[in-house]
Amino acid sequence: MGKIKTKLILSVFILILLAGIAQAELSVDDNQVILEVDYDDLDDDEQELNLDQQFTLKNSAETEEVILTIIDVKSDYDVKFSTTTSDSYSFTFEGTEKTINLKTQIPVEADQGEHDIATLKITTSSGQETSIPIRTNVHSMLEIKKIYAYVNNFDNYKKAINDDETEVKNLSPGDKIRLGFRLENLFDEDYDYGDMEGTITLTLDDSEFGEDLDEEEDFDLLAGEDLSDKDQEIILNFEIPMDTEKGTYQLDVEIEAKDDNKAKFTIDWIIYLEVERETDDVRIESATLDPEEISCLRRSNLIVKVTNYGSSKQSHAALSILNTDLGIDMDYNFALERGHEDDNSHIEKIIIDLDKDFEVGTYPIDIISYYDYNVFGDKKIVYLEVKECTTVPSEPEAEPTPEPTSEPEAPKETIPEITTTAVAAPATPNLNAAATYEPLESTELKFEESTLMVVLMILAMGVTLIIIGILIVALVKQ
Repeated sequence: MGKIKTKLILSVFILILLAGIAQAELSVDDNQVILEVDYDDLDDDEQELNLDQQFTLKNSAETEEVILTIIDVKSDYDVKFSTTTSDSYSFTFEGTEKTINLKTQIPVEADQGEHDIATLKITTSSGQETSIPIRTNVHSMLEIKKIYAYVNNFDNYKKAINDDETEVKNLSPGDKIRLGFRLENLFDEDYDYGDMEGTITLTLDDSEFGEDLDEEEDFDLLAGEDLSDKDQEIILNFEIPMDTEKGTYQLDVEIEAKDDNKAKFTIDWIIYLEVERETDDVRIESATLDPEEISCLRRSNLIVKVTNYGSSKQSHAALSILNTDLGIDMDYNFALERGHEDDNSHIEKIIIDLDKDFEVGTYPIDIISYYDYNVFGDKKIVYLEVKECTTVPSEPEAEPTPEPTSEPEAPKETIPEITTTAVAAPATPNLNAAATYEPLESTELKFEESTLMVVLMILAMGVTLIIIGILIVALVKQ
């Protein structure tokens, strides 16, 4: 009895196993159907893309009757079997593989990447029922031709960055980096909706790098446009912070663009920045003349900034500024903290004051930094240009000489200056009114005579008033 029971259990197990095998007889690679979508064939104003693509159905069992059905098709999409031009296909599966052809119609506003658009249902005569997704894989229409890294000297690139070479090495704190992006729009130039607007973003978030890096630059790219020359590069600039520690840092690059259909294309890239920090590295960070050209006012200010980029403190840093023609011969001593700490810079300012008759010319000023008193660190040269003083003081303009007239003008009467009350000047007679002009006799009275006359007139008026008063009184009495 026990043996029978054991055989029964074993038989059931075998049946279950066989059923499982049967369920797995028909399959598709990666258990999905991928339709590759490339927009580069679009032309003019097309808004739909027709594709004829295929996939391979595999069979590990004996001859099967198979029914394939396309279900759950997304709106704006059309997926059919090429053989039947319908969403259902029945056939007898003989052999191990069979190619299935699909005819699809898809809209052109889909973003780059994979998108589920339908489901393929597989049904067999042996009882298998399987559903696998049908997906589109939209290719990017934006491509990086190359990225060039320029370090300090922007005339020549230091590094071309591609799939195999993604590192920029031998960088130092304070280095100025320029990344030049050469991109291509893969749309056909005749496609009406292929123009792109995009943004390149650089991101680096690492505490040991010093400060976070977040830079971006917008760009426009016409359909079919290829930015293959240096003067066409899309440029992003940044600087290695002064307090960056030695190490390798991951710079994330994201390029995102949209075409006129609002379809989005994205490229992600990683650039590794390898930063070195020397033990002794005392540099002249900046040296400026203000102004660089002098003429009449022969004075300029020279400002020099010395910075310790090294990993060691410099207790005996020094600076030398020299030009014998200008009479400049100066030495300075100071201490600098480590490159990643505060107080790692020192500024000196000198005034250059020249005589007005100093010889015209261009004068180079040597600026040299040192550490450990006299070990050379860095050197810069600035040029002071002394020009001729061409400004001449302006002379007062001479008053124009009046043209002579037929008869001389009468001399103007001089009016004395009055500070309290303005007094109008007497009118000047017109001497040119008549050719036979003769002066009239003066009727002006002397001061004494005029005073006497006024007194007599007052007395006369008083006598007259008295007489009138007497007459009025007499009339009243009558």
